[in-house]
Amino acid sequence: MFLLGALLSVGCAPLRSDPLPEIGPPEMGVVETVRRLDVRAGESTWERGALATMTLNPVIVAVAVLATEDELGRSQVREYEIRLAHDQRAVVRSRYVAERGQCVMLRRGMGADYVIIIAHPVAACAAGGVEP
Repeated sequence: MFLLGALLSVGCAPLRSDPLPEIGPPEMGVVETVRRLDVRAGESTWERGALATMTLNPVIVAVAVLATEDELGRSQVREYEIRLAHDQRAVVRSRYVAERGQCVMLRRGMGADYVIIIAHPVAACAAGGVEP
């Protein structure tokens, strides 16, 4: 068992990940609209069944194959329209849950197509030039 663990750890030693992309400057904003979206997860019943078969557990195989597409085939994302300083607007898709009227900080990835939103107190928006 020890030998198997040592072989696996040596096999993973040369793995390296790409560096994280740089994140741009913070932008303060107020959430104006919230829309819930259902996005296809990009997997089929057959793909789930094949992966479940590798577990060798008949219960997991049955659940993976017989489950409805709506439960396992979709992912929920929220789309926010955010009012920024100087009357600029941004449309952001995120799994983060924010409410209408909430003050948030946006951090955009440089060269990447994603945005991180973080909740902040209303005073932070006022200091950032955005009236709640």
